[in-house]
Formats: sequence, C-alpha cells, structure tokens
Amino acid sequence: MVVFAPAGGLGRRLGNRGVPSSPVSGEARAVKLLLLPLISAFIGWITNYFAIKMIFRPLEPVRVLGITFQGIAPKRRYHIAENIGTLVANDLVMLTDVTAMIDELGVHAAIERLVDLAGERIRERVTEMLPAASLMTEEMYEEFKRLVKEEVRNELHLVTDHIVQGLHDKIDIRRIVVDRLASYDYEKLEKLALDVARRELKLIELFGGVLGFFIGIVQVAILVWL
Repeated sequence: MVVFAPAGGLGRRLGNRGVPSSPVSGEARAVKLLLLPLISAFIGWITNYFAIKMIFRPLEPVRVLGITFQGIAPKRRYHIAENIGTLVANDLVMLTDVTAMIDELGVHAAIERLVDLAGERIRERVTEMLPAASLMTEEMYEEFKRLVKEEVRNELHLVTDHIVQGLHDKIDIRRIVVDRLASYDYEKLEKLALDVARRELKLIELFGGVLGFFIGIVQVAILVWL
C-alpha cells in the first residue's frame, strides 16, 4: 500500500474517482492529504499536553460554558492524603518495626552494661556494710549478675512492648500524615511530582504526537484507496 505517492500520481488516482483531474486540483488535493498526518500528530500531542496539565491545574474550580474544571490532584488532594495516611499507618509503620528500631539503638545492651556497673557498685557497698559479704566467691557473684540480667531482660521486653503499644494507642499516625500532607504547600508538591516524572510525562506527550501521526497516515490511506 502506497501512502506517500507522488503528487501527480495521487491526483490521477483521485481523478479516476470523479475528482477533477487537472494538475492544479490534483496537486492541491495531494498536499491536503499529506498534511493530515501532521495535523493529526499535532492534535495527539496537544491533547496529551493539556491532559497532563489538567492533572495539576487549575488549582481552584473554573467554570467554562457551564462546565466546572479543576485539576485532579488539587480536587482530590484530601482524599489522596487520607489514602497515603492509611497506607502508612496500616502497612508501613508497624509495631515490630518500632521494637526493632529500639533494639538497633542498643537500648538492651546499654541496660545490660548498666546492670554490670550497678552490680559492681552494689557489691562494693554491701562489702563495706557487711564484711561477711566479702566471702562471696566470684562464681557466686557471676551467678548473681546472670540472674539479675535475666530478670532485667525479661522485664525490659515487657516494658518496651508496653511503651510501643502505648505509642500506637496514643499517637494517630494516620491523622499526622493526613494533616501534614493536607497542609503542605501544594505548589511544592506539584513541583516535586513534575521533577520526578518529567521525563515520563514528556514521553507521554511525544507518544500522543506519534500516535496521531500514524492515525493520520491511516486516514490518508483510507481516502486514497477506498
């Protein structure tokens, strides 16, 4: 199938279908048909361009010919913030994560070091107050420290879990995220989104132009060959 035929040939084809066969009219008809892909490409590009712009703009509702227009993002801003807040509270910030962070901070290890230091101090004070306590062997003292550490470790896990659960009950993570996102400067959010997806958005605009161009070629082929 020939899409871009010489102007004279295209004019002869059209002339065989009842179109005047004069060279001038054939040339003009050919030029018009050849412009179809370019016009279609422009329409495809400009449509995608405005579609992307209307994701973020206009910020406030605008009425045109009785139809209200507003950007999707500003219109659904609070709904988006609520969904993000729910996601963060339910799936991203877990109690186990908070407990793991406490472990990573070395709280338990610090407590055990504190127990060792306190054990030494207690031993010194008890020996001063009760000279008979100096008869305690090193093995007995180490066993005493082990028992104390074990008790402290068990109680520490319970205390940590209690604190984390208390934080979870008292602190509404979802509401904090929603309020922060809702009050954040919208233009900064828009700029951030555009900076992150700028290349992809440009490709979408370009794809609209390319798709429109090929649709124009199909239109030319239909007009020529049908």
